[in-house]
Amino acid sequence: PVGVGGVDEDPWDVSLENPVLGQGDNLFTIDDNPVFATGAGTLGTIIDSARAAPLYTLSPATATDPEGVTVSYSLVAPGPAVSPGLSFDATNAAITGTADAVGGDTTTSFTVRATAGAQTADRIFSIEVKAPVQTYFTVAGSATQVINFSAPIKILVVGAGGSGSANGHDGGGGSGGVIVHPSYSATPQTYNYYIGSGGVKSPGAVGENSNWGVGTEPASTTSTILTALAGGIGSTTPASDGGSGGGRSHSNGPGGATLQVNSPLISADAQTYGFGNIGGSAPYSGPAHPSGGGGGAGNAGQAGQGGNTGGAGGNGKDVTSDFGTAQGSPGGHFAGGGGGGAHSGGTQGNGRNGGGNGAGTGNSGPGNPATDITGSGGGAGADGGNGVIAIAY
Repeated sequence: PVGVGGVDEDPWDVSLENPVLGQGDNLFTIDDNPVFATGAGTLGTIIDSARAAPLYTLSPATATDPEGVTVSYSLVAPGPAVSPGLSFDATNAAITGTADAVGGDTTTSFTVRATAGAQTADRIFSIEVKAPVQTYFTVAGSATQVINFSAPIKILVVGAGGSGSANGHDGGGGSGGVIVHPSYSATPQTYNYYIGSGGVKSPGAVGENSNWGVGTEPASTTSTILTALAGGIGSTTPASDGGSGGGRSHSNGPGGATLQVNSPLISADAQTYGFGNIGGSAPYSGPAHPSGGGGGAGNAGQAGQGGNTGGAGGNGKDVTSDFGTAQGSPGGHFAGGGGGGAHSGGTQGNGRNGGGNGAGTGNSGPGNPATDITGSGGGAGADGGNGVIAIAY
């Protein structure tokens, strides 16, 4: 406004009121762009064993409008397509479906446009689809594995095998317990794992535990740890308990018991998805009075047979459908029991699926050691095999 004499009374008094629309009507309004809920970059990783919704988890590609206008979505260049096999919903930006299998890890980038009225916002996202992965950890001791996604994965944990004690006429060593977990809930973190060494003959030893999880060896009641218990010793009085029990040596009595499915020291999952069996008994039968075979993860060890034949070890666990044939004895079979020996000579019991044969020479020699990295039990008087851990996704 201009005062008397043409002097501006307030040079900074600038009105934004619309003189046509009247007092209080604004000439200008502000219409903000939509705001995305997730920063640019990856929405997540889809592993091969969880390519079908809703097994995988992706961050949202949605946006909101500050003025409350309904937002719609579209895919625009560059990269106007999500990963092959997946679908993009223009009404809510949901990405669903079953991603196509890939031969190598594949990252697909795409641009999502959020539209609210006359305003738009673009953001580039990506999704990684991973090729099938199967990894075996076979070096005894502690190490780590990094997981960078959230999804169910398959885990195989095999405890180390027990020995056949010290003498060729002892019972066969029991195998380590086995865990076959089909859907372990992995999350992005560093996992600790421990692989145990097989029991060593003379005076005989239970193999070490093998485990997978956040924690330390040995067994723990911590629910996040999967622990496969070690195999029992094939011994005299009594036969040793373990993941699978050791065979009873040349004296009347039962074999060792399995702890894998009922030990109070291990997590519920380690019991639920665990396998282990008892060792074979040794009913007295002279003069050789043969010993029982060690229990296997597949079934129990055989009792000493007749007058001069040691009991066979129990069968191992067949995991070929989930873990293929890259490892094991034969491939895809783990944790067989060791064969029992005969006290005064005779026929040795056969080891199963990596388990060592017992000795048919009585006191004069040991049986065969287990095939290493199988979690199998040693034959009478021989070493057990190391444990193994595998993951597949």
